Parts: sequence; structure tokens; C-alpha cells
Amino acid sequence: MEEKIENKKTPFQWKGAKLLPLFLVFGLCFTLLMLPTPEGLNKNAWQLFSIFITTIVGLILQPLPIGATALLGLVVCLFLKVITVQNALSGFSSQVVWLIAMAFMLARGFLKTGLGA
Repeated sequence: MEEKIENKKTPFQWKGAKLLPLFLVFGLCFTLLMLPTPEGLNKNAWQLFSIFITTIVGLILQPLPIGATALLGLVVCLFLKVITVQNALSGFSSQVVWLIAMAFMLARGFLKTGLGA
């Protein structure tokens, strides 16, 4: 009484980024960066504005998780040399930011484990 083990193939399911919103976000960023710089702004200010708007749209459309979207905006700023690495990471040096982040992490831990009950 041998049973045959069949190799059933499951259809491929994409578990990564939502591709349509991702292409829309990248298209918006590329379009804004290619527009001529408005009078009264320097090139860096216009690029930073374009990346900021694109990041906000990315946070709304959520092609990636929120943290990845924000980090991608930061990486694009660094890649285009809009801001320096020191300026980009200066927000992480504040103890208040880490205090708030830890409070959220602890609260989430209490909710997931049931320790709050």
C-alpha cells in the first residue's frame, strides 16, 4: 500500500511590493525631477521638494511598508546628493526620537503578548 506523492505546483504569488503603485511613485519622482527648477529656488531645494512629495504619495499609496518607503526617500536624497549623510541621519541622534520609538515598540509588545491584560 504505497501512496504516491504527487508534486503539485502552486501558482506563483508575488509577495513583494505592489508593482502598480511602485511604478506610479517612481514615475512621479522622475517626472518632478525632470521638470525645470522654478524661479526663486535652487536645484537642491527643488529636488528635495520633489522627493518629499514623492515620499508622501508613497506613504499614501503604500507600494512598500511605511518604513521602507521613508528609507527609500532618504536613500534617494543621499544618492542625488541633495543632503549630506550627517544631515540625513541627524534626526536619529535625538534621544526623544528613540524614546518615542521604544514606547511604541513596548506598547506593541504588550499587545501582542497579552501582558497588558
